[in-house]
Formats: sequence, C-alpha cells, structure tokens
Amino acid sequence: MPAPNWTADNITEVAILGHWSNGRPVVNVLHYWREEDDAPTAARELLNAWQDDMMDEIPNNYVLDGCRYRDRNEAAGVVGTLGPNSAKALTGGATGACTSPNVAILVHKNATLHAGQRSGRIYLPGAPDAEIDEDGNLSATLKTAWNTALASFYSKVDGGTPGNELHIVHFTGPDDDTGTSTFVTGLTLDPKVATMRRRLRK
Repeated sequence: MPAPNWTADNITEVAILGHWSNGRPVVNVLHYWREEDDAPTAARELLNAWQDDMMDEIPNNYVLDGCRYRDRNEAAGVVGTLGPNSAKALTGGATGACTSPNVAILVHKNATLHAGQRSGRIYLPGAPDAEIDEDGNLSATLKTAWNTALASFYSKVDGGTPGNELHIVHFTGPDDDTGTSTFVTGLTLDPKVATMRRRLRK
C-alpha cells in the first residue's frame, strides 16, 4: 500500500458511500481525472452518474449515503463529502429476494496496461437470487440489464470529454507515494458473481 498522502496528477479519489439493510457499509472507490483539478465537481459528476445508472440494478436493500472525495493532485489536497441528489434514486431499484451482501456483481475496468499493473475492479452489492444459478453464473436477463447500466454510466463519466475520465492509479511498490494513472477504456461485466466478506461480517 502506498503512503496515505500519495499523489497522482489531476486525480480525484471518490468513495461512493452506501449501506446494506444489515447496517454494514458498502464503499466503492473510483478515481477520476479532470483537467480542471476540481475535486467537488468530479465527485458530483460520479455520484450523479451512479444514481442515474447503477442504482436501478442494485437491490433495494442498498441505501446510498453520498460520497467522500479527496484531491490527490497534491499531498494536502482538498477533502470533503457530498450527499446524494435527493431528486435521484436513493435506494436500489431491484426488488424481490436477493443474495446476501457479500455476494457481488463484479465489473472489470478495461485499460491498456504494462507489466505489473492491475486493471482494477468494482464490486457492486447483491443480486437477485432468481438471476444466479447454482454455479454462480449470471442469467442472460441480468447480464443484459447490467451491461446496459454500465454502458450508460461509462458514457457519462468517460463520454468523450477530454480530461473527464475514469482512471486506474498505479504504484511501483509500497514506498512509492507518487502514482501514475491509466485511462479506463471501458467496463466489462464478469459473467459470474464474486464475494466480499467484509460486507457481511466485521
């Protein structure tokens, strides 16, 4: 892990904050590159897109609390929090019986990488029980729904505007506190579910 005060040019770190019906937090951390170096605006853009496109497919056990952001362009960069837009979705839109919160929809971040670099992933909480088989495979219906949501989300946060892009941050080792970043070229849904233990147990 890099030092807590690591930096990366023009990167805003945004933690999307939510919680599950069992009270456990659900946190998704994304990195956004902005030419304007405006952390609050970057955070609001990501949060709005999350509400517009991701919330419909997340089970209604999930409640969105807002986001926490940090300007990583400098070690003492601005930090803050934002609440969700009350005019947009505040709870997940998928109804019916769902998996426990440690079962997740897995999304891979696509990028052109070099040796030793990792692409990064997004773990989205829960999924409808009826749309997952006994081998952990997502149904065709669920894959279509999530692929549509991910494409729309990506178009908002990487919609061809230079300097407004999802990125992946890389470090050469644990003592490296100056990261580089790579543009995310797309988001790919994994056809199988994944797990995140800490969303179920302390």
